[in-house]
Amino acid sequence: MSLEERGQYEAVYRSLDDSALLQVAIDGGIKDDAKVALRDEMARRSLTGKDVQELRRWRKKQKSPKPGPVQESLFLGMGIKFVGRKFLSERDKEKGIYVSTKFFVLKYGSFFPLGSYRLKESDHGLPKKIERIKLQGDQVWQEMKWDALTLLILVVIAMASICLDRHKSPVDLILHGFRGH
Repeated sequence: MSLEERGQYEAVYRSLDDSALLQVAIDGGIKDDAKVALRDEMARRSLTGKDVQELRRWRKKQKSPKPGPVQESLFLGMGIKFVGRKFLSERDKEKGIYVSTKFFVLKYGSFFPLGSYRLKESDHGLPKKIERIKLQGDQVWQEMKWDALTLLILVVIAMASICLDRHKSPVDLILHGFRGH
């Protein structure tokens, strides 16, 4: 194994959260070079084979597919991440092909859905894009509903503040705007 290859595997595994790292260990099927980097990263985080078994049992019990978001790149809270995991058909499920939606993330709030894709896990644990498909509204809603609720609350607070400052009711503000009637 070259040092450069090992460094790439180490960087990929370092960027994953514990759950995603354990999932790579569960899935297996990775190159020997990647196995060494995976074992080292798990040791660095004090994750053991027992943790792998516990996650495997929990996932089986929950009957849930693999973990949610996989982050492509995240720097200072900004970047791209995939969210959601669903299968379009039984055939896709058998082949391990799933649908996920790609988002632009700013300070851990998902702001812009960039597209939905059919994906398959690659040898190094990150998804490989098969094709772009129609944007999946259910995944967009699932990811953005809390951001939308927060934004709505902030707008209501801002309107209330303006109304109190101008001694107007919210209805007057909506009907007549900000003019001084």
